[in-house]
Amino acid sequence: MTQIKNISKIEKIAVHDGAFNTDDVFAVGALLYLNPNFQIIRTRNPKILEGVDMRIDVGMKYNPETGDYDHHQGAGERENGIPYAAFGLIWKDYGPQICDFIMEKVNLDKSIFNNNIPDVNSNDVAKTVDERLVQPIDLYDCNGHPKNLDKSKPIILLQEMINSSLARWHLDEDYSNNTQFIENTEFAKKKIKESILRTQGEILSSFVCQDAYEQSKKNGYDKIVVMNIRKMIPTQSLSETDALYCVQKGPNGDYSVKSIYKPGTFDSKKLMPVEWAGKKSEELSKITGVNDAVFCFKSFSASVRSLEGAIKLAELARDAKEN
Repeated sequence: MTQIKNISKIEKIAVHDGAFNTDDVFAVGALLYLNPNFQIIRTRNPKILEGVDMRIDVGMKYNPETGDYDHHQGAGERENGIPYAAFGLIWKDYGPQICDFIMEKVNLDKSIFNNNIPDVNSNDVAKTVDERLVQPIDLYDCNGHPKNLDKSKPIILLQEMINSSLARWHLDEDYSNNTQFIENTEFAKKKIKESILRTQGEILSSFVCQDAYEQSKKNGYDKIVVMNIRKMIPTQSLSETDALYCVQKGPNGDYSVKSIYKPGTFDSKKLMPVEWAGKKSEELSKITGVNDAVFCFKSFSASVRSLEGAIKLAELARDAKEN
């Protein structure tokens, strides 16, 4: 088994100087969760590189045992063909550990789970974060230019946010490149944490959705799942059931009725009647007969004041003919 460094004992990490990119910023930002006190040295000087504990995105060498995480000489690719850049190499070795650290530090709402919170495997979380966040960053860095990527990918915006901090050459101010790098690692830390917590929440939501699905069946709701929790919970896992709509209580007290996606897509299993789309308040109430209906958005979702009204609206949508 490949030996990796104990980050808590690391004192110095080197990253190349000059212009920085998303992969080196996020690689360092990730490791800061495991040790916020190591010194970041930005250099390409071979003698200085010899005297640090780790080298990230610099040094022309990939060897976890010696703390080398450069990819410019070629560091392999994933099974799906996406090559590794610095962030991916770091995440491969330390991702699960970082996920554990983040998930252990947050307080979950025990009332949602009836004080029985399911275990979430950090390896599963790290794998999903790799697919969503790390791989696009690695692909961008290895391809070298956004013209080579699908411009719909959100990573383009993420890279542009990093680039924006570099656009200060024309200002009369003392603002060093190194300062910019450190500031961007804090941004990276936040985005990494958000991606981890999002993934953890989605895994946990599958347990809540399954319980709600089974309880809704017992309560006689055919193809409608009712979750009377004052939190909006991800419902992707309901795609694998026969449910068409989910009713949830929003943070403002209103209820939301949303159509459920087909498995593996963002296409609704069944949209609400097209004549509901864009209608609100009295107009929507007149069409549906649900007196406290608030608004219907693009036949995909609707909001209602009461639980009873939301269930009624879901039943009407379920029983309506296909548009």
